[in-house]
Amino acid sequence: MLAKIDWNTAPCDPLPETEYSGYPDWEVFLAEPNKERRICDFLKDKLGIVLYWPHYTIQRTRRGRTQMPSARSVLPGMLFAPIEFLQINGRNRILDWVRIRPLRLARFVDKAEIEMIRDIEARLNIRFQGYTDGMPALEVGQAVRFRNDVYADKLGDAVVTKVAPGGRISIKVEGKLFGGKQDMVVSAGELEAK
Repeated sequence: MLAKIDWNTAPCDPLPETEYSGYPDWEVFLAEPNKERRICDFLKDKLGIVLYWPHYTIQRTRRGRTQMPSARSVLPGMLFAPIEFLQINGRNRILDWVRIRPLRLARFVDKAEIEMIRDIEARLNIRFQGYTDGMPALEVGQAVRFRNDVYADKLGDAVVTKVAPGGRISIKVEGKLFGGKQDMVVSAGELEAK
């Protein structure tokens, strides 16, 4: 079992701000699922390191009452950072502190791929209330593909793992972009049966 993280003691002083370069290349980091928000908040507050966590918001109801909004990951366990943010001394100490590790890919993720993920994230944050026209009837275990050719090329084919309310579908993508099978949440309108 892992020891508890001491979130109050940062492993180094806050880092100086980096110049904006357009951020053409991004690195992917793996985190413990359901800890992404906390990791991003602490890195920003304690060290000034900003990570991109693709997420969407859902409204939960309990006993007929609407609760506070809850954030969910588009790509569970994945965080992204421009390569300039973590090309620093003490990088491994910082990554160990928050228990994230780089995903070993043959190349960095480029800005266009990050924009594609941002687009998927934006579509998930649009609320569909009772709207089902034009939404495909998908079932768990069904093979699907993206309607958008760019998404299909970058992410590959997928299999439905869960159909959630609000027009959201959990899928396992083939992994062209991330080098292996990866869980992901997308809006149902993005997919079609294969």
